[in-house]
Amino acid sequence: MAWNNGFERKKFDEKQVRLAEKYHATGMSDYQIEQMQQFDLDVFRGERNYQMHTQPLDMRIFEEDDQDESDNSLLKKFLEVMSCTMELDGSVKNRYGWIDMIERSSLIDIIKTLPQCDIELITLIVFEGYSQTDAARILQISDRAVRARWSKFKNLFVNVL
Repeated sequence: MAWNNGFERKKFDEKQVRLAEKYHATGMSDYQIEQMQQFDLDVFRGERNYQMHTQPLDMRIFEEDDQDESDNSLLKKFLEVMSCTMELDGSVKNRYGWIDMIERSSLIDIIKTLPQCDIELITLIVFEGYSQTDAARILQISDRAVRARWSKFKNLFVNVL
């Protein structure tokens, strides 16, 4: 449904009149009421801008197997902008490329002896920015197990460093 600015502004103004009466009844000063109305007007303008400049992406075309997503005009127009490619240089060939960038050989030796699930946990938390709770959910293990492993890593790496 399109934004009808005249209708929406009329509703907004009527609401502001009712609110001003309530504000006066509660003992607010004219200056305070004016500040509240200015804030509400800024919110109204933001909503108007959003409604006037946003077009929903029709997701039905992605759910039906017999249709091609090229039927969507927004997708056609912005496909290149919405797409991304990741170019990897020679030093990072996969998501565990951070191991190859470590300069301390003793640290590399310890990390390479860790099980794959521990390396995955370090990657999720340190390099991909997940919280311990999110990492536990992703790895399908308990929060307690993540905390225990994390404590083990701290002790292990502190001794090496």
